[in-house]
Amino acid sequence: MAIFRKSLPIAALAVLAAASPAHGAVANFLTELARGHRQNIVTYGTSLTANSAWPGLLEGVLKDAFGRRKVRLSNTAGGGKDSRWGLANLEERVIRKRPDVVFIEFAINDAVAGSRLSVAESMGNLDAMISTIRAKLPDCDIVLMVMNPPTGDALRQRPRIREYEEGYREIGLRRECWLVDFSVEWREIVEEHPQRWAEYAPDGLHPKPLACREVILPRLLEKLGFSQAIAGTESER
Repeated sequence: MAIFRKSLPIAALAVLAAASPAHGAVANFLTELARGHRQNIVTYGTSLTANSAWPGLLEGVLKDAFGRRKVRLSNTAGGGKDSRWGLANLEERVIRKRPDVVFIEFAINDAVAGSRLSVAESMGNLDAMISTIRAKLPDCDIVLMVMNPPTGDALRQRPRIREYEEGYREIGLRRECWLVDFSVEWREIVEEHPQRWAEYAPDGLHPKPLACREVILPRLLEKLGFSQAIAGTESER
């Protein structure tokens, strides 16, 4: 993590943070849903998305809140994939679907030591994905996600995972993307409630549906301003 702190001084981080979506703000796609406009959602990343319950849970909450015909979610993530694959397949799996919002997470697999994908390349691939999306879909919300930490064998395969996660934070600030960072919640569980973590992710990497309901979904909705969007919808009735 230290390399990123050296690359961006505290004052610069403060400026970038001020330019990022503010606390209490509402993601544009939620605002549009509250206005009754149909929204197309794409989730893109690794097995933490491809084989996870959270995209379906998110879709269900949004359909219940705004109407089933207003929400379409495509989970185009790939198990075992990294950001090289993400960049190479961006056109087919994201751009062609014309999303109003795309959720992106590849840090967990970029960090696998055997992949020989450096932190700099990981950040470069993410930066390129953001540039392509904004060039071709300028109104699309981009949500970067820092997922759960690995433990046990999964951590041993990813000894520098925190540096790759920090790369997402730095890119999120610099490119003014939405950033949903689950690290505080997850590390509290891992460090203070290890038995709970063992129940949530028995393999030390992939959260079960219960964990998605109790940890991932609430944090995701909170960060993107779901409750504010709902309040706005109700105030117009």
